Order: sequence, then structure tokens, then C-alpha cells
Amino acid sequence: MAIELVTGKKGTVHVDSADDGALYAAIAGKGEYVLDLDDRLACTMTTANKAHVASGHGLMQGRHWLIDAEGVDLTIQNGTQGQKRNDLIVARYECDAKNGNIESVALKVIKGTPTTGTPADPACTRGDILEGAALVNEQPLWRIPLNGITVGTPIQMFDVLTPAKEAWDSVAPVLLATLPPARGTYAEASVPDISRYQWLYVLGLGEELPTLLVPVPVFRAAPGRRFHSTLPAGNATGYEANIEYVSDTKIKYRVGTYITSMDIYGIGRA
Repeated sequence: MAIELVTGKKGTVHVDSADDGALYAAIAGKGEYVLDLDDRLACTMTTANKAHVASGHGLMQGRHWLIDAEGVDLTIQNGTQGQKRNDLIVARYECDAKNGNIESVALKVIKGTPTTGTPADPACTRGDILEGAALVNEQPLWRIPLNGITVGTPIQMFDVLTPAKEAWDSVAPVLLATLPPARGTYAEASVPDISRYQWLYVLGLGEELPTLLVPVPVFRAAPGRRFHSTLPAGNATGYEANIEYVSDTKIKYRVGTYITSMDIYGIGRA
């Protein structure tokens, strides 16, 4: 079939996991992630030999899988006195080619190799699910370090996928203040806490030059430091915009003769 309406009623079963997985992978990325939901698959050692993985959702090359509120308990084999070992907790995807390509996922512990030196992580089985070429793929979730018979704190090995709204909020400009012109000497103005941002942007509104966008990095450790706009050719001082950092909630500023007002934006949530 050359073309298909995937999210549409056809009268027959026609949407499969490959369709759904391709959509998720295109939106979220082709890699492997944990979603910012529930307990985000938090792992704790409830006993010396038992790891508990709490609720959460994962994406494995577009395949969505989850652990419900009950969580999953896994057994960690005893360590060896005088030796170190790394075990891995993974989400193991399987496709049963002998049974109609039935797919499944389960948590599994991969035991590492004990050593008196620096332990290495055991190998995971990797496969290309999106291309339909994987009968097995293992998504690393947690490293369980063992030092002798002592089990250490689980170490996270996955990335949490940032929700789209949070990603947008982290880069979208936020208007902090609109200031009247101050020429000659610097005027002082209060602004919302700029420590939440990595950059300030100055949008100057002028009589002959409609806008002037000035990036200013937020150096909170440098009180009294001044930042100047990139001046256009011609009557440079007429389009000048300057900011002086005073504190996280206060700045001083001065503008050129052609600037009639100035908007201060914060960008890049710190």
C-alpha cells in the first residue's frame, strides 16, 4: 500500500505498533527515554538483595511501555567479598517472530563480572525496533553497584524526556518590565527576579528605528558591570541601550536619544 490514513476509521484492524511507534519516535525522538510521569521509575534497594522499581512510563525507540502503581521487585545476587561488580536493571523488549511477532517488555537484571579493579557495566542487547529488525532490545535504566557484599545506591542511566511545554517555557521570552527612556545618567528600576534566567533581552522601541534587540548575559556575580547594545552604523549613540546589573531584582539603564521605551525580557530558565 502506497498511502494509508493511520488515524482514521477503515472498517478493519489496520493500526499496528509500528505505526504508533513511528509517530512517537518522530515527535519525541528515536532514542530511549523515561517520561516525566508518576514516579519516573525510581529505584530503591528495599533489602540487600531486592531492588524496587516504582511506577513510570518509558519510550523505547517509539514503543511506549509503563509500570503501574504496584511497581516491580527484582532480585540482585549477592556480591563477592573483596570484589566489585556492576549489575544493570534494563527494560527488555522482545518480538516473538515464531508467534506472529507478538511483542512484550519486562524488567531484567543483567549481572556484571566481579573484579578487584574497576567494574565495567555488562553488555546490553541492542536492536533496531523502528526498522523492524529487533527481536530483542534492552533499555538501560539503573546501575546497581556492589562493593564486596555491600550494595550501593542505584545510579540512574536514563534521560527524562522534558515535556514540550517546559521545553518551550525554557526558551520563550518572558516580559519582565517596560521602562521609560532614561538618557544621560543611568536610571534605576526594579525587575522580577532575573536569577531565574540565563539571558536578558532588551527590546528598544525607537522613533526612527522600530526595534533594537540587545542580548545581555546575566552575570549575577558582577554587580556594577555594564552591558552595551551592538550599535548600528550612523548615529550610533542615538540608538544606544545599556544595562547595569545591580542585584537580582534591580538594574540601572540608559538609552540613546532615539529610543522612546525599553522592554526587558528574560530568556532561558536557569
